[in-house]
Amino acid sequence: MALICNFSITGCKTGDVEKSYFSSSDGTKIAYTDEGRGNPVLLIHGFIVDGNFNWGNSEFRKQLLNEGYRVFIPDLRGNGNSDKPQNKESYKDNAEVKDLIALADHLGLKNYMAVWYSRGSIILAKLLTMKIPGIYKGKYPVAG
Repeated sequence: MALICNFSITGCKTGDVEKSYFSSSDGTKIAYTDEGRGNPVLLIHGFIVDGNFNWGNSEFRKQLLNEGYRVFIPDLRGNGNSDKPQNKESYKDNAEVKDLIALADHLGLKNYMAVWYSRGSIILAKLLTMKIPGIYKGKYPVAG
């Protein structure tokens, strides 16, 4: 399940949450944070920054955690603490989308909500338009 919404925030720079890592489907190391308990919410960062810059100390992240949500925030490949492959092939064929799918699988998530910022909307739109068994796209996506 994916809940889609968008809003403007300014950069929040690094929070004090320790990063974890996993290897995506092609072996690229992806950094992420995973906090809280409850219904999971994926926060996808914008262009040329990392998850902490857009979401690290944001009031939105804090509110989600205070309201009992589980919040996970990846550094997309090529950004932040994730690997930065130098060959073009590493970014083809929806590699970032596949990373998000692999992260959800790594965390054992069957359902989650997603919120994007900036370029994260492009990646989430690709995820929502891919034919992936078991992903519910939601009947009433919210944009704003």
